[in-house]
Amino acid sequence: MRMRKKLMLFLVVLLTFQLLFAGIVFSADEETVRIGVIQPLTGDVAFDGQTAVEGARLAAKFINESGGVLGGREIELVIEDGRCEPSESVSAAEKLIVREKVSAITGCFCSSSTGAVMPLAEENEIPLVTGISTSPSLTQQGNEYFFRAVGTSKLFARAFAKALKNELNINRIAYLVVNDDWGRGSMESFSEAFAELGGENVAKEIFNRGESDFYSYLTKIKAANPDGIYVVANTSNAAKATNQIKELGIEAEVFGEGAWTSDTYLELTGDNSEGIYGVVEYMRAIDTAENEKFVQGYEKMFDKNPSKYSAAIYQTINIIAEAIDRAGSDDPKAIRDALVKTNYKGLSGTVRFNENHQAYGFNMYMSRIENGVPKLALRAQLENPLED
Repeated sequence: MRMRKKLMLFLVVLLTFQLLFAGIVFSADEETVRIGVIQPLTGDVAFDGQTAVEGARLAAKFINESGGVLGGREIELVIEDGRCEPSESVSAAEKLIVREKVSAITGCFCSSSTGAVMPLAEENEIPLVTGISTSPSLTQQGNEYFFRAVGTSKLFARAFAKALKNELNINRIAYLVVNDDWGRGSMESFSEAFAELGGENVAKEIFNRGESDFYSYLTKIKAANPDGIYVVANTSNAAKATNQIKELGIEAEVFGEGAWTSDTYLELTGDNSEGIYGVVEYMRAIDTAENEKFVQGYEKMFDKNPSKYSAAIYQTINIIAEAIDRAGSDDPKAIRDALVKTNYKGLSGTVRFNENHQAYGFNMYMSRIENGVPKLALRAQLENPLED
């Protein structure tokens, strides 16, 4: 009889412990709101992906120091490596959705990888927000759970092709672009806009992301005798292409999409970057209170200057966090509905989404390297792109 009582007491204690433990676990989960981050942490674009993640970490730090979201819950970043490869990015997204139970995802840097993850996000009703992927096709798919917080290559072309032709007197353009959705899409958008202005597209060369020898492409470009070369490449490839253009003595203005204002690009190119133009979404010299806070915080946290990728994901995390508070919930569907109402005061202007979930309202820039320093050459405000 005594043994039975002891056994019953043991079972009661065990059950109580299990219930308490379950409660503790549940409470721990409730302390944070999890946001998934998919960026290339290894592979050819790893440097750019790492700087993007740094921007996300700074955003989470500022948000959490200011009281978090939903009345005191901290933002927790769950970071996965997508390598800028569609299959790797899909695997990362599956892990974030199924195992990590994130409330939203930002990613995946390369447009082809973001495009591969989009159907998965829609199927699982998880908001997917990019601050980097610029292929116009992404927001043309009608995916209700996808949002782009950056301009598209087509919008960049509309904003700056006319200025390049009329102000820099560029009439013949050759193209050197990376072989992915971003590179091909940017070349298509710019070449169309340039042709509509009466410009001539004289050569189109496409390289694979892992290549480092551009001499054969550039030899063909030199033979075409362009007065402008439009380059679309990540930091490493952009630097190599710039140096090789100078080595071959090609007399043409160089401009395009990429991290043309980053410290790393400037270090890798030295004097070869003098006079290079870049179409960029962000410049650290932007004179706003929001940008001053961002730059100072980034320099303090990472002991270096931010890149446009750092700024892009910093803004994306803030946009998602504001949507979480607006929704009053970490439920993915509620966050998706709140993202539609975004009115985020960003680093270079206010970010809103149109009916296709394409951002507009903020400034874009064309930089020019002068004495090793990126200077503002042109500024354009991104109006509501209703058809994009």
